[in-house]
Amino acid sequence: MIMCEGAYAVRIDDAVISVVHIGEVADPTSWGMRNAYAYDVFVKGDRFHSGTDLRSGVGDAVDARAMTGTLLAFLEADAEAYRHGMGAEPDDGWITDAATAEWCYLVGDELSMARIEIEEGDDD
Repeated sequence: MIMCEGAYAVRIDDAVISVVHIGEVADPTSWGMRNAYAYDVFVKGDRFHSGTDLRSGVGDAVDARAMTGTLLAFLEADAEAYRHGMGAEPDDGWITDAATAEWCYLVGDELSMARIEIEEGDDD
């Protein structure tokens, strides 16, 4: 695990998944603010998937470590959807994309272990 204030990264097999706090955004359904995060999935040194659509709960403190756990849960969901349909796109679409979902399926156990370690605080 790689940590610094507002950023967190985890190694999964031959990949690095990083999450970085990029600021606050107004929540359209409340009067509060949410922290926004960018993320990247690098596989064998190449950017495989990225996004800027991760958000905290309204009023939550900046916590890139916890948000990495959330991202890993989303990746696990794509792995499960891929496994269930063996590559066929789910009715409600992928959270990421088809290629990333396939990669998630291939490293699903490692994704789960990394998420559990983050949730239990055993990632130091």
